[in-house]
Amino acid sequence: MGVGPVLRRQSSGTLTIRFPPGSRLAAMIGQMPERRRAERLDTELDKSRAEFVHLIGHEVRAR
Repeated sequence: MGVGPVLRRQSSGTLTIRFPPGSRLAAMIGQMPERRRAERLDTELDKSRAEFVHLIGHEVRAR
């Protein structure tokens, strides 16, 4: 059986978890912030696109 995660308490009081190299769990946890960032950027892009379409529509109607 492989070595599992190692928990360590830092001198500052924070708890760190170290996963062995090649751990699938570590990879999944590492992907979580990237997914959140991608979702946030996708939402921002949708808002920007909607604002742009609104502005273009307003300019076309104003002429």
